[in-house]
Amino acid sequence: MWMMEDGHRRTTSERTHKACDRPARSPFRPSLFLAMALLMLSTVFVGFARTYYLAGVFHAPLPGLIIHVHGAAFSCWILLLLTQTSLVSAGRVDLHRRLGIAGFLLACLMVILGVLAATDLLVREAGPAGGDPKFFYIIPITDILIFATLILLPSALAPIPRRTSVSSL
Repeated sequence: MWMMEDGHRRTTSERTHKACDRPARSPFRPSLFLAMALLMLSTVFVGFARTYYLAGVFHAPLPGLIIHVHGAAFSCWILLLLTQTSLVSAGRVDLHRRLGIAGFLLACLMVILGVLAATDLLVREAGPAGGDPKFFYIIPITDILIFATLILLPSALAPIPRRTSVSSL
């Protein structure tokens, strides 16, 4: 027997049945996703600080315009992730969904820029020290292919919401 909030006693089966009537809650809180987005933002910044974000401080030359555009777009992707998780944490799912369309367009741009940046590395024969640039080229191209699949496939399979208008009634 369990004592319920209303002061009545319930058996275990009654308590379980009553709990099943409530909508299921996610085991994750929105703050977990926000914390993970902040962790990813800081990881990206620390990882690319010497060669991109703080390149002028460390006198690190940037290879060219395509790398700048690529870096800016991918930085926007991380900032979009932080914005999206912040909106959900704040309960603004309506804005989160509207911004999702811009996120899809940015993801499409990132696929194109990723291929261009990887090809730029190949042309400049850049890559890991002592490694074959042609062999290294498969790594970013595979990453881009996986990213494109993870972005495009769910978008293609998602149901398109139907809008009803007064004139169609």
